[in-house]
Amino acid sequence: MNHITPSLQKKLLSTAHSVFIFLFLVISVAANAQAWQFLTPIKTNSEIRGCSFLDDQRGIAVTLADGVVFRTMNGGDSWEKMWTPTVFGNPYGIEWVNENLLFIAASNGDLYRSLDGGNSWTNANPPTNEWLYNVHFINDVVGFATGFNGTILKTSDGGNSWSLIPSGTTNRLYGVHFTDENNGCIVGWNGTILRTTDGGNTWNVVTTSITASLQDVHFTDANTGFACGGVIAKTTDGGQTWNTVYSAANSYFYVMHVNANNQGYAAGNMGVMVKTTNGGQTWTSQPAIGTGDVLCGDHTSSGTAYLMGKLQIHKSTNAGSTWTVIKNAAPGGVINAMQFSSDLAGTAVSSPIGGTNYGGIAQTTDGGRLWDIRQTATSGGWYAVDFPTAQVGYVLGTTSLGKTTNGGLNWTFSSPTTITAACIEFLDAQTGFIGGFGSASNICKTTNGGTSFTCGTNIGASAIHFFDNQKGMAIRSVQSGGDTYRKTFDGGNTWEYYNGVIGGCIHFLNDSVGWVGSFDGVYRTLDGAETWEFFFTGAGTVLDIKFYDSNIGFCVDNYANLYRSADGGETWEVILQNNLASFGAVSARFTENYCYIGSSWGEIYRTELGCGTFQLSNITGTQQWCEGTAGQLVCDQIVGASSYEWQLPTGWSGAENDWVIQPIPTSEGGLASVTVTNACGLTDSVSISLSVTPRVDSLFTIAGPTTLCPGDTGHYSVPLDVNAAAYHWQTSSTQSAVTNNSISAVAEGNTLYLNVQSENFCGSSNIISINVAVPNNTSHPANFNGDCQINSLDMEQLLLHFGCISACGAFDLSGDGIVGVDDLLLFIEADAAQ
Repeated sequence: MNHITPSLQKKLLSTAHSVFIFLFLVISVAANAQAWQFLTPIKTNSEIRGCSFLDDQRGIAVTLADGVVFRTMNGGDSWEKMWTPTVFGNPYGIEWVNENLLFIAASNGDLYRSLDGGNSWTNANPPTNEWLYNVHFINDVVGFATGFNGTILKTSDGGNSWSLIPSGTTNRLYGVHFTDENNGCIVGWNGTILRTTDGGNTWNVVTTSITASLQDVHFTDANTGFACGGVIAKTTDGGQTWNTVYSAANSYFYVMHVNANNQGYAAGNMGVMVKTTNGGQTWTSQPAIGTGDVLCGDHTSSGTAYLMGKLQIHKSTNAGSTWTVIKNAAPGGVINAMQFSSDLAGTAVSSPIGGTNYGGIAQTTDGGRLWDIRQTATSGGWYAVDFPTAQVGYVLGTTSLGKTTNGGLNWTFSSPTTITAACIEFLDAQTGFIGGFGSASNICKTTNGGTSFTCGTNIGASAIHFFDNQKGMAIRSVQSGGDTYRKTFDGGNTWEYYNGVIGGCIHFLNDSVGWVGSFDGVYRTLDGAETWEFFFTGAGTVLDIKFYDSNIGFCVDNYANLYRSADGGETWEVILQNNLASFGAVSARFTENYCYIGSSWGEIYRTELGCGTFQLSNITGTQQWCEGTAGQLVCDQIVGASSYEWQLPTGWSGAENDWVIQPIPTSEGGLASVTVTNACGLTDSVSISLSVTPRVDSLFTIAGPTTLCPGDTGHYSVPLDVNAAAYHWQTSSTQSAVTNNSISAVAEGNTLYLNVQSENFCGSSNIISINVAVPNNTSHPANFNGDCQINSLDMEQLLLHFGCISACGAFDLSGDGIVGVDDLLLFIEADAAQ
């Protein structure tokens, strides 16, 4: 057996650590663009007090007590936590002013500003110590903050400096709205309404009969505005006078909006919701929007709106007519363990961390976007979870065992044994093991679905793995008397002591090849846990490890640093480095395509890996292409795909490395294919046959006579284009016949007009035209031959009349061998010259 003693391990770690520091810095710079998606921005005890959206897609929000700032860049589909180590006060309001400029209003006069889109923050230190509730900018440089004791702050330089403005009241001030750069209103406690007409330099208290506190104010134009709180009030004269238009017992509204089409809504405590369809003249009660308080909201010009507060985030894409829950609350507390039956379906268990930060059991079926809280715990909590079947599952607490037989919808709890809860592993619905470590450490076994257990003595475990129903191993994440682990060969009835491995998670690819995650690295066995080698990964404790084949694997540590190995775990590279001081990761779980981590702050995060097997379906998109016109091809979006390699027909451009491309075709079609590769090197390909309709040729001339006599028929044509599906002729003639690229037209009037354009499925050619002269000189005395024109033929008739048609050489003044009109003109010119 290849033993690694503690002293040897320390020497290895010491030597490797200095090497790692250098490699860590180099690798982290080259780390890819992966990120941890924030799955639980709100918890059961969260209050989202401030939210602001720059547009339909980009929004940011802040929670009150725990001071979490989180941002979406895709309309709320996913969220990211913004690390704000300088924000210490209780944040209350937030404003996204422009691409880079943001502000947070907080307690104790703290007013934080970000100049980089929310990635970092500094305190503006305004001249007040009062709690600030709201911050509102009327443009990129002029803004206001309102707060306790009638506090009004103004900046005219984008937040570089702030001035304290007298308000004339000691009431708390909340909502701010300006209709232009000069006229604005502020509302607050006890029906307080302030009005300015000089850009906020001075404020006057508006006297009304309203005594209820007001939270939000919103104007639809220069004259019409609304305020809400304990009542809804309306003004039609720019805020000079106000009238109550709605009130209801026990209802308090925090946010409201009315648009230019007279549609509007207001929402508040316990999800209360009212709507108006007539510009706020009347309001009707609606079904509650959830059960938690709605505390803030924002609205974009396109009709997209968001409402946030306690327990849920709601989104509307039709100006508030209907709402969809896009994020709900998860239990707080320490996320001690997670288990996923698929990429998207899983269970998380947690224990309380004091106050109202409850622990509990929560489940998701959509990858953590929404959570169903199955049980909450104010004490004790849960530390391990295992589902041996789709319906039967177990959770382990310090003194109790929870069991479900319907997939987690309902749980029953029992207290079969006292153990320091650490891990749970069931072989089937009835036979399982629980383990702990500490003074009451044990490995306990049940064969009756948790009704009773038999326990060993002082053989605790942090993780348990069984190769079959008889052979298994158990490890501990604490060191006591050397690095030890246990093996069983009789189904867990007895356990044998072994030396050389310490850790908190186990993963086996097959019966022979496996890994144990430990402090600073991983152990690997190639012989079914008989011998082990230690390989250094980083500076943290490995929380979970998973290999997808004998070479490609991942592990994640308690700093939320994600590592990848391509050689079976001998060497590791950082592919996602996190803020080491702010995460507090305590649990993790890999699925085929994702890595999930849970933190001691009750937060769950996820990032893509893309190591699961996959099969592409057909390429979709444009079927019939037009030469030179971009279309679209779409293949399946594979989670964590490392590349989409497109092959297009010869000469086509636009083969981008993405699951959606917009290529530009030549005149020839052909076969297009895509090969997708994921992070584990798995690939699949699919192809599609594409046809192209070439452009029609340009037209240059219409062939045919340029002069016709009245009533004559002219025949005209343009070159035949095999790409043209039709030719569109237009003519002034009332008698015409079109045959594809040609036309026969009867001359009428003084001019015959024709134009033509070719076309096909993909477009039309240019338009060309011809004007045909139609002279009518039949009755003119110079028209000797009686046709419709006066020309040399008439001159010939004249000369013939005089008998010199063949002996008139003396009259050939032009010397062209013909006696005609040209000679007559020369004679006239010569005569005129004399």
